Amino acid sequence: MGAIIHHGGIRSFSGLHSLLILTAIMWVPGLVSLAVRYWTGTGYGDVGLALGRRRYWLLAIGIPLILCLSSSIICDLLDIRNFGLPEQAVLHGRIKTGILVLVLGLLGAIGEELGWRGFLLPKLYVTRIRFPVLVSGVIWALWHLPLIMYGGYYRTDSPVLMGALYLLSILAISVVIGWLRMRSGSVWTASLMHAVHNFSFQFLFPAIFFAIPGSRIGMFETVAADTGIIPTLLYGIAVIFLLKPQEKCP
Repeated sequence: MGAIIHHGGIRSFSGLHSLLILTAIMWVPGLVSLAVRYWTGTGYGDVGLALGRRRYWLLAIGIPLILCLSSSIICDLLDIRNFGLPEQAVLHGRIKTGILVLVLGLLGAIGEELGWRGFLLPKLYVTRIRFPVLVSGVIWALWHLPLIMYGGYYRTDSPVLMGALYLLSILAISVVIGWLRMRSGSVWTASLMHAVHNFSFQFLFPAIFFAIPGSRIGMFETVAADTGIIPTLLYGIAVIFLLKPQEKCP
């Protein structure tokens, strides 16, 4: 990540190059986890390679889509980004780009989740650490913070504020993905939700369905981007609904 920051940030690379670089970075946790398993001989029994029940696959797709749609509607009401498709010529180009973004995003999500929810989270569960999902979320966020704050991932004049918002949002998202991973017993459901979240919040809705900038478009990154204030609050509501009243945060 240091090389990317020194180069001027991720946006200094061309579109395809930036996607490939991000995909490679996302595979670092997964490759490290596989190497640790190999060299320590701990095996692969707790990775979560089972497919899991169908209802969890539906939740992996439905939760981020519903939350992203809700966030986009709120954006429209606040005149941040309005409902509407781009011009036809632009739309055709974005659809082609979207296919590539979706494929590489899913590939990258698998790499990350092999590390975070396929290795780190199960290992934390067998320790005496309280709230392993939140602990794994903090580690997940800290891994990204240099790129988020100084790597040009978001267009912001307040890197510290963006970093704080990112930390809060990742904690909320990690509870949902962690709940899904442990309940389903499958790292694949976690990977799918991770990929759908990224694709929906970063491309599908803002670039396709809510592609008309509003008078407050400058607030988008902080308020309504994938780790903005609105998505963070919505994921917090999702946590309340998913966790039973008598169930403590896992």
